[in-house]
Amino acid sequence: WTSQNPRPADGQTYILVYAAPGEEGFNDINGDGVFDAGDTFTDQGEIFAGASSSYQSGDNYFDFNQDGVYTPANGKWDGVNCQDTSRCGNSQTAVGGFICLVMAGSDAIMTASTTSVTASPTNVNYSISDVFGNTLPKGTTITLVSSNLTNASATMTPSSYTVGNVGCGGVDPGISVAVLKTTAGTPSGGSFYLEAKTPGGTVTDSQVVSINIP
Repeated sequence: WTSQNPRPADGQTYILVYAAPGEEGFNDINGDGVFDAGDTFTDQGEIFAGASSSYQSGDNYFDFNQDGVYTPANGKWDGVNCQDTSRCGNSQTAVGGFICLVMAGSDAIMTASTTSVTASPTNVNYSISDVFGNTLPKGTTITLVSSNLTNASATMTPSSYTVGNVGCGGVDPGISVAVLKTTAGTPSGGSFYLEAKTPGGTVTDSQVVSINIP
């Protein structure tokens, strides 16, 4: 797969895969090779691609019955050799699925819960994404960079982070930095920031957080 213009404004694209005709999957409880009484099945509507687990207006779909509208699940088993007449639906249907690809931006958006630490202990929490609000490119590393720490410690949790293959709807890594005064009765100072580096070498720094604890 190679991206090209036009690209979606949200940085996400869907690939819809289907086979037609086909039949819905079922669990052949008695092993007789046909769908009959007692067998369970996976009911599905027409194959679609979208951000929700259920079809939403505007989602792309394969119009198997060519009626011009999305057809939801019918509550019956669609396939050949159906022997349970009360649960028999259509003799065939389309089967398939979709994947969502993130065309991640290389510039990181890293927002800290505060940019000034004046008390100990303090946890600085970060919200991290690309410019589209999606996860950063797979393989991007996020590290803590501290400077001139005096009577203070700054510890990132997790201690190191590399973005995995999380795709659309990826979870924010939940990175935080714990700041502590190391010796009571003595002022603490210094600063720190997060650095994100993509596999392609793009480096983005977050805002600098200053430490000024009396």
